Amino acid sequence: MFDATGFRQSLQRFFPRSTFQRHDKRVHVLVLCRGITALGFSVVFPFLSIYFHNVMKIPMTTIGTVFLMGILSGAVAELVGGELADRFGRKIVMVSALAMRACVFLLISLAVLRGVGFVPIAGLIVLSSFSRGLFEPAALAMISDVTTPEKRQEAFAFLRIGINLGWAVGPAMGGFLASFSYAFLFAVSGIVSFIGVVILFLALKEPTGDVRSEKVGLRDIASVVHDKLFLSYNLISILIFVVASQLIMVFSVYAVEWVGISKLQLGYLYTANGLVVVLLQFPCVKLVERFRMSRVLAFGSLLYAVGYFSTSFAAGFTLLFVAIVVVTLGEILTGPASIALVANVAPANRYGRYMGVFGLFSSLGFSIGPFLGGLVMDLSGGNRFIVWGVIGIVGVAASVGFLLWGRRLPSGVDRPTAEIPLGVITAPDESARGPGEG
Repeated sequence: MFDATGFRQSLQRFFPRSTFQRHDKRVHVLVLCRGITALGFSVVFPFLSIYFHNVMKIPMTTIGTVFLMGILSGAVAELVGGELADRFGRKIVMVSALAMRACVFLLISLAVLRGVGFVPIAGLIVLSSFSRGLFEPAALAMISDVTTPEKRQEAFAFLRIGINLGWAVGPAMGGFLASFSYAFLFAVSGIVSFIGVVILFLALKEPTGDVRSEKVGLRDIASVVHDKLFLSYNLISILIFVVASQLIMVFSVYAVEWVGISKLQLGYLYTANGLVVVLLQFPCVKLVERFRMSRVLAFGSLLYAVGYFSTSFAAGFTLLFVAIVVVTLGEILTGPASIALVANVAPANRYGRYMGVFGLFSSLGFSIGPFLGGLVMDLSGGNRFIVWGVIGIVGVAASVGFLLWGRRLPSGVDRPTAEIPLGVITAPDESARGPGEG
């Protein structure tokens, strides 16, 4: 017999509604908006590499170069967006950046419809990443503006869940729409993004008071070189972001063209990725909170390596599904721990600077990843064990690196505290999705 009370209690563990309702309404608006923008982004992005490679016959190395340029442009835009948000306000920057991105998606739809060629579309993709970079620091700054330190970790965690709810719906939708028309796919993405613009414009209020944040620039990057512990952490983190970035470009082409699943089935895989994050993010954080975070990062990196390498054996949808669940568990573990360690290592008066520098290093990893993956695919001669073996080795190297790095940390620094935001990576969402998480 169905136990309704037990079901509601179980649901509450995954979606703590009362906790969410206690937050400022602007947190609610941003979680909703990020879910919608992630939906719009994920409708099209998993299928972009397939369109370039399968329809336009573009080499994977060239596609990886476009992704690299997009993520680098997003990293630069994050610095610009933070400065603009400080000078002109959070809301105007977010509305303008999201409107720009919606227009870009509609222009891509028109370009695909008219068959204008690869270069103009690639340029628009880079511009889309730039607009995402403008949006992100303003959104994170507003969350910080309207939450107290003890509630901030919850707010950021809810933001991550909102993003992944969008990712749970978008790819399945995109897989269905891609079977009809890629132009229509981009048009839907643009329309959904414009819905987010309307919600932000009508429902979001600018924070009052002094909301200026700490600047992050080239001199700030140079200053952290003197912090050898933090610098080594960032260098190791590049490895795991290289691995994480394979989820979109390389994995999508591999799954459809090498394994032979349909685009609809690919959409289901990305939906599974989003749903696993939504369902298990809070439980997993609670489960591992008693462990040293460097060890959690090491284990998460190993899960990434195992998950991706196991796709080498896939002959169809089932094993790819199992692999994507393992990869997602790696994402769940590495996401919260990576940002929490930055907060613990950073001096109290340089928190913003360290977060900004970490974001730039993570963007570097996400930039290198698609290029490396595409290059290996082109040079592998069709040998799937070479492709995922290389990616697996990078994941194992990250795991060993985090274990060795963790030995240099005092136990207190290597454990989560009550005021550390969970699950927020300023590198692309939405967090680990390629040139812009959504």
